[in-house]
Amino acid sequence: MTAETRARQERQRQKITKRVVDAMASGTTIWDTDLTGFGVRRQVRDPSFILKYSFNGKQRFHTIGQHGPLTVDQARTEAKRLIGLIASGVDPKAAPAEKIEAITVKMLCERYLLEGPSFKPDKRASSWNTDQSNITRHIIPLLGEHVAREVRESHIIRFIAAVTRGETKADEKTGYRGRAIVDGGKGTAARSLAVLSAAYTYGIRAGLVSENPTKTVKAAKGEAPGRFLSPDEWTRLGQTLSNLEKAGRYKPFLDAIRLLALTGCRRSEITNLKWEEVDLQQGVLNLKTSKVGARSVPVSDQAIALLGEIPRSNLFVFPSSRGTGPIIGIQKVWGEIRDIAELGQIRLHDLRHSFASQAVNAGASLYMTGALLGHRQSKTTQRYAHLQADPLRAVATEAARGIDLALKSE
Repeated sequence: MTAETRARQERQRQKITKRVVDAMASGTTIWDTDLTGFGVRRQVRDPSFILKYSFNGKQRFHTIGQHGPLTVDQARTEAKRLIGLIASGVDPKAAPAEKIEAITVKMLCERYLLEGPSFKPDKRASSWNTDQSNITRHIIPLLGEHVAREVRESHIIRFIAAVTRGETKADEKTGYRGRAIVDGGKGTAARSLAVLSAAYTYGIRAGLVSENPTKTVKAAKGEAPGRFLSPDEWTRLGQTLSNLEKAGRYKPFLDAIRLLALTGCRRSEITNLKWEEVDLQQGVLNLKTSKVGARSVPVSDQAIALLGEIPRSNLFVFPSSRGTGPIIGIQKVWGEIRDIAELGQIRLHDLRHSFASQAVNAGASLYMTGALLGHRQSKTTQRYAHLQADPLRAVATEAARGIDLALKSE
């Protein structure tokens, strides 16, 4: 064996960590030195975790899942579980029917979280985290022990009722300063049902179940949270931002909140905004990542003026005071601003809704408003449909004024 071959094999065998995976070049495979058969392969795009094993004298490969939605530790844990199945005589690529029959809802959901990203490669990691929360907090406690193939419509109806009543709500510590507040209600039930339905859809495609018991059940949607800012509230917010800036407090946060108000963008789209995504000349934000993927956002002259006043001292438009990353903790700052401005329970996200309401009231169509907001589905913009009638009613009132006077003349 030559020294070059030995060096290449050593590079191919090392303990798999996040740093190792992130540094992988295309067309390479690395095998773990701690867990035999556990590996990671990068072909062209994102790396995937794999397991190499022998079954009935034949070497086989099994894809565990994609790096990103799946962490190294999660993949390693799943690899150990699969090795245990193999040791008990079960081939992961061809599990016997009786093994599949015994899959519980908990097991189905865990497989969905593990392998689902391969079925939905465009789904963002944050969305998978939300799915995991709904599964952990609501689905598993109420349905987890049921055999997946035996769940019927009646089970789903009782599940929705239980979540709506708040049987799974909780308020618990998640760390030194962390806290998880889990609510019930119609909205939570509807979102949990959607996740359960997606898990069953995955299960059908993976051959784990034959039908989806959620497809004939509809959960009542909760009222959309939030509201629009009134003219007086906009004024109080503006005064509060100015006063805090004069006091030398929260400068990057104040500008980020102003830009959120002036663009209608999502919070993460602004807090993570990079200068390379800002085109002041064209008046566009060319976002590389967002909830709906890459998108271009046309912005107003007012937003361009604001961006033009911000110094380019960092990769990020709104840099953190520590390190080289973007600002964090904007929600905490917003809570203080909201209290000073006496805005009640107005959320930071309500600035986005308020921007949309201003656009519709100014005469923009729902289609154009949805395009500005980056809505992937037109039904998302329908929540502003009632506002579109207000300018038309004003025209109708003016047109009817003369007719009404004529009809009432004696």
